[in-house]
Amino acid sequence: QGLAGYEQQDAHECLISLLSGLQACCAGDAGSEVGRTMERLFCGKMRSEVTCGSCHRTSTTLDVFVDIPLDLRPRPAEPPSPPGPD
Repeated sequence: QGLAGYEQQDAHECLISLLSGLQACCAGDAGSEVGRTMERLFCGKMRSEVTCGSCHRTSTTLDVFVDIPLDLRPRPAEPPSPPGPD
């Protein structure tokens, strides 16, 4: 369903669509061997902590993720190397 149509897709979108489909199939049977293997191989947990400014209590949550979007900066251009001996 995520790859329907004739639009161009990249490998990352294909992988995420495949993993989402597999997760949906295993959702009803969370304790299954397939579900545990999928979680172990493809999922991670991100811990977030928020501290109240007035009472200083900290709230911690764990969020499961399948992928983390990263903004990558282009690598700076390397200076041309000097010509070698001919």
